[in-house]
Amino acid sequence: MDAPAGSTYVVQYKSEGSTVWNEVKRVPQPPCVIEDLKEGVTYTFRVALHNAAGLSEYSPESDPVKVAPSQKPVITKALKDVLVPKKEECRLECFAVGEPAPSYSWYKDGRELLPEEDNISISNEGYMSVLRIHRMGSPTAGVYRCEVHNTHGAEESVAKVGAAGNSNKQ
Repeated sequence: MDAPAGSTYVVQYKSEGSTVWNEVKRVPQPPCVIEDLKEGVTYTFRVALHNAAGLSEYSPESDPVKVAPSQKPVITKALKDVLVPKKEECRLECFAVGEPAPSYSWYKDGRELLPEEDNISISNEGYMSVLRIHRMGSPTAGVYRCEVHNTHGAEESVAKVGAAGNSNKQ
């Protein structure tokens, strides 16, 4: 809603526990982008109309809003190509940072893997995910991809996993 001609909205905020209101800015219409708020701090806001007649009463305080950090996921330990002896265990690890903490999805040859599938297990713990292939063999060889995502974006890491005969251990 635009303010009437010659009028502006006055936006104020205060941090949780504070009694002092800070004037952010005067804007002719919503929305109002407020910069330089501190991550992890909870704020309340209020608005009034200012025109030639003066300043109106302020609106009731908003519900508290906590400023959350935001960061697109960044992979800090990528997958690596590996050749694993047949019948041995293969372990693929993917580490990533991001705020909020990222979620992980695993794929083999373009098909999403589910944690309850035979011969594999997936464990996600905060900023890392581990895919275990319990018994390596020709059917488990392929291209594996770990997709890391949160509300701010996604990143992926890819590796080729091969099955070697027992005499070709690396």
